[in-house]
Amino acid sequence: MKKALTIIILSFITVISCNKNNNSTGSVGKVGEITIDPTQTTPLSALYTKDSVNTAPVTVTVKGQYGEEDLVHTYPAGYGTEFPIHGMYPEIENTIIVNDGGMIKEQKHNPGVIYFSDNTVLNKYYEMEINKLQEDTDYKNNPSIYLLYTVPQNDAVGISKNGYTRYILKQYSASKAVIDNNEIVFYAHKGQANMNMLGYTIAKYPSESHHDAIKIGDNYLYLSNSEYGVQDRITIIDKNGNYIKELKFGPLIKNALDINKYKEDENTFKEIAYGEDVDNIYTENGIQKSVDWFHANSLVYDSSSDILYVSSRTRGVIAIKYNE
Repeated sequence: MKKALTIIILSFITVISCNKNNNSTGSVGKVGEITIDPTQTTPLSALYTKDSVNTAPVTVTVKGQYGEEDLVHTYPAGYGTEFPIHGMYPEIENTIIVNDGGMIKEQKHNPGVIYFSDNTVLNKYYEMEINKLQEDTDYKNNPSIYLLYTVPQNDAVGISKNGYTRYILKQYSASKAVIDNNEIVFYAHKGQANMNMLGYTIAKYPSESHHDAIKIGDNYLYLSNSEYGVQDRITIIDKNGNYIKELKFGPLIKNALDINKYKEDENTFKEIAYGEDVDNIYTENGIQKSVDWFHANSLVYDSSSDILYVSSRTRGVIAIKYNE
C-alpha cells in the first residue's frame, strides 16, 4: 500500500551532489576511500577523501534504481580534498562510482532500514503530488530531487520526483534549502545552526531560530524570541556565527509612532506590543512571562529599495529600511 508523507516542500534542487569547496586535508574518512555516513547523521550519503587538493575533476555517481537515472556530479579541478556523495536508496544495494582523474573507485553499499530521529521508519517510497512552479526547469543530467523536512520527525529528507527516498539529515529541522556560497545549505527552522548536506555546521546561531532566516551580503538574519516575547526579534550574525546586532519589533513599532502628537496611540501600543524595551512586560501572578504578540514568520529583502519585509502572524507585514 502506498504511504503518504506529511511534508513541507523547501526547495527544488536538480543537483543534490553539490557541496562546498573544502580545502582542508581530509579529516573525515580514510584518504583515497569512500566513507559511508561520515557524520553519522546522513546514512544515505558518503564522502570521498583525498590527501591533497584535486588537480583533475572528480566525478561521483550513484547508480539509479527502480528505473531512475544515475545521480551524477563533477567537482572541478582545485575543488578541495573532500567530495560529498548523495543520493543512495535505503533497503537496497547501491553502487557508488568515483572517477578521480581517470582512476575509478567503485563501492557497493546497502544502507538497510533507515529510521527517523523519533525511531519511526523512513519509507523507501512515498506517494508524491507535485505542483510545478513556473521557474522549474528540467535538466538532462540528473533526476529531480525535492528537499523537504518532515512533520513530526523534523528531519531533512530528499525524495525523487518518482517518490523514492534518496537523502536524509537526521535531527535537523530546516526552514528551506538555498544555494549559499556555491553549496546547498539548510537554514534552520528551529535550531541553532545552518548546515550543509553532510551535516557540517556552516554558521552557528547564538540563540535558537524560528521559522525563517535569510542572508544579506555576508551576514545571516534569523527570527527568534526576545527575553519576554515569542518570535519578536531579528538577530544578525556574520558568516562565522558571531553576533552583530538585533532588532526587536516592540521598540521598532513604538519608535514609528508619534505618541507625543497622538496620545491615543499610546494605549493602543501597550495593547499590542510586549517586552522589556517598551516598558510593557507581560506578568501573571507577579511572574514575568513571554507572550506571543508578534509571531514573525518570514523575511524578504529587496536589495533595490533596501527594504526588509517581515511577515507577522498577528501584526501584518512590516517594511523596514534595512541599512537604517
